[in-house]
Amino acid sequence: MKKGMAFLIVFVVMMILISSGDFNEIESVCEELLNKRNTIWNKIFDGSYSVENFEDDIKSVARGELFIEDIEAYKYLCDNPTDMEKVVSLKLYSGKVEKVNSGYIIEGSILWNIESQEGLESISYKYYIEMEKYKGNWYLTSINPIEQKRH
Repeated sequence: MKKGMAFLIVFVVMMILISSGDFNEIESVCEELLNKRNTIWNKIFDGSYSVENFEDDIKSVARGELFIEDIEAYKYLCDNPTDMEKVVSLKLYSGKVEKVNSGYIIEGSILWNIESQEGLESISYKYYIEMEKYKGNWYLTSINPIEQKRH
């Protein structure tokens, strides 16, 4: 009986370690996709980056709702230039990773390092980030800010 219980405990611990390894990999993939998306968005500063080129590039990292939102936002910014600030780098700090169907929802913070008119600025916001695997590749499908309470 004791041997059976020991094997069960070892099995459960191994499954937890394997699962946490998967979650670490998912966090890493998510951060990589966010950085690729950021690189694509920063091409808007080149001035000669067409909507068609943006669409071709963004479909390598985004699908579904996020893909549509990105295309609409890019078209809007091309037609209505504003004081858009360049994201120099970002870092994902995840708090929770949850498997959902063929993807994951990550709840965490993104630390944005932004080049503004005042210089380099760092800001952090909390988000729900959804990812899905499609034809063997990972894609971002939604990035929604988590409402933060003000004290």
